[in-house]
Amino acid sequence: MRTRPQRYRNVVRDKLNRRARDWFKVRKYAVNRWRKDKMPVRRIAAMLGVSRQVVYKWIRRWKENKCWAALRDKPQQAQDRSP
Repeated sequence: MRTRPQRYRNVVRDKLNRRARDWFKVRKYAVNRWRKDKMPVRRIAAMLGVSRQVVYKWIRRWKENKCWAALRDKPQQAQDRSP
């Protein structure tokens, strides 16, 4: 099993405070690194402490709409609990 290179292990990751992250900014950062810097998805995922599938999902959402608003959190749909 391969391990992540030493220089990427704790670059941006903050596991204790993941819920406090501004996820819109994290998504935008990931897509910008992929678009402008041509950084591999594997490296982006390692830097942010998320899986590659998540980064691919963010890129796909951006590509479908070509706008940053697509990376915002989607509102939760209210569940109808009728008896």
